[in-house]
Amino acid sequence: AVEPLFVWWLFRSARMRRELGRLATGTGGSMKNISKSKVMTLEVPVPPLSLQEEFAQRVTEIRNLEEQQAASRVRLDAVFRSTLHQAFSGKL
Repeated sequence: AVEPLFVWWLFRSARMRRELGRLATGTGGSMKNISKSKVMTLEVPVPPLSLQEEFAQRVTEIRNLEEQQAASRVRLDAVFRSTLHQAFSGKL
C-alpha cells in the first residue's frame, strides 16, 4: 500500500520529473506524452507505510503553516496600509 500524498510529492521531485522527462515522447515542451507502460518501468523508492504516513502528516502540517502565514501577511499588510493612511492624513 502507498500513501497518496507521498506518491504525489514523489512525482513532484526533481529527480522523478527528470526521469519522466527522459521517458516522455513528443516534441512539445509542455505537452509531451508518456505511456503507462513506461511509467511502470520507473524504479520508485517505497518506504514502509508508517514512514509514508508520517511524511504525509508533516507535509499537511507544513501546508497548514504556510496557509496561516499567508493569512497573517494579508492582515499585516492591511494594518500597515491603515497605519500609513492614518499617518499621512494626520490622524496619528
